[in-house]
Amino acid sequence: MRASHEHHWTRLKAATRAAVGQAGTAEQLSQFTRVSEGQVNKYVGPNYPDYMPIDVVLDTELAAGAPIITQALASIQGYRLVPIDGAVEAPIGVKDTVKLLEGLMTVVSAIHAAIADETVDEGEKREIERKLNSHMMDVQDVLARVRPGGGLSR
Repeated sequence: MRASHEHHWTRLKAATRAAVGQAGTAEQLSQFTRVSEGQVNKYVGPNYPDYMPIDVVLDTELAAGAPIITQALASIQGYRLVPIDGAVEAPIGVKDTVKLLEGLMTVVSAIHAAIADETVDEGEKREIERKLNSHMMDVQDVLARVRPGGGLSR
């Protein structure tokens, strides 16, 4: 039995229609994604069981300029999206250095605690993975801002 229900799927289709509408037309969107216009139409059509693959959701939301589908997914699960501090285009600065160092130390501390007894159990592995994933997101945020178009502040 699936964890999601028909009312979730209806909401997801509505969010997909909104995202595609904000991004332009299905024809225009097919230029920015790996899928055809016909496939985009299936994703928005209420009578089709097809849903966008996650990479197509990303392309669609980037074209739309807003995380419309992601926001619907979060809401269905009882979460709310909030923007990260500063825009992705924000210049990097001392605050980023501190955040990256703190994140790395959190990862190192989790690993150190896990290996203290010379065995790493499944719970410790999950904790290390969670901390690594969080740190990688911070690293990716800074990386996105140092690529072409990013800046540097002092």
